[in-house]
Amino acid sequence: KGSFAGSVNDTEHDSGREKQLSSSAMDISVEDLALSGNSLSPDAKIDLRNKLSFILHSMAAIHEDIGYCQGMDYVVAHLLRILQETIKWKAANNGLPSVISTASCIETPTTTQPEDYKAIYQEVDENHVVEETVLYVMDIFFTNYNLKHMYWPELRCLKTCCRVFERLIQIKLPVLADHFEHHDLNVGLFALGWFQTLFLYLPSMPTATVCHMWDIWLVERSFKIFFPCWNSYFVFEPTNSPQSRFGRDDDILEHNS
Repeated sequence: KGSFAGSVNDTEHDSGREKQLSSSAMDISVEDLALSGNSLSPDAKIDLRNKLSFILHSMAAIHEDIGYCQGMDYVVAHLLRILQETIKWKAANNGLPSVISTASCIETPTTTQPEDYKAIYQEVDENHVVEETVLYVMDIFFTNYNLKHMYWPELRCLKTCCRVFERLIQIKLPVLADHFEHHDLNVGLFALGWFQTLFLYLPSMPTATVCHMWDIWLVERSFKIFFPCWNSYFVFEPTNSPQSRFGRDDDILEHNS
């Protein structure tokens, strides 16, 4: 489905999918899946889609050498999903840093009462405060955390990561590597999307697991956390239910430690 804001007419589809998943005795809630969007109303999806478009166009203008590359929308959509309410609350309480210029346009009372938040949140949306804040976070990801290398023209860094990952599979999981070779399966067929979206491309990935891995990535400022996580993906994958392969994110993170 792409990002959670990719469709505004999928209510019936999501409802049917939720029943199908629950009948399969899954351990993961549908709403808990990263970017699932099943708990969002059509109006919320339209709003998030507009914010997503605004941010992606701004990113392409700021980083002209990269422009837009497939996979950016997943990362931005995830940031929107987990940060939007926090950004609005901080804007209403004058808690955003001064680098967010649009936050200074918000008129807030000295003491914010519960009944004031609705009007303030509307003003926040009108001034694109959420968009600017998420754009600033993405720019930090690009410059300070080297995420831009995943989207360079010709995708050289991305292809290098895939070769490293393929070699790790050969070393750590030789049986699986032989299976891939027997079926002439290139690891890049699925690993490219994983790297470009920082694991968000996996439809069965719980939000909490993604956030835990991102926490380690941001603290260490290194992509190395993702390599053992990908190996763990195959180690912990049960044969009976492909949708529940990440039912316990603590198992995966403990395995990587």
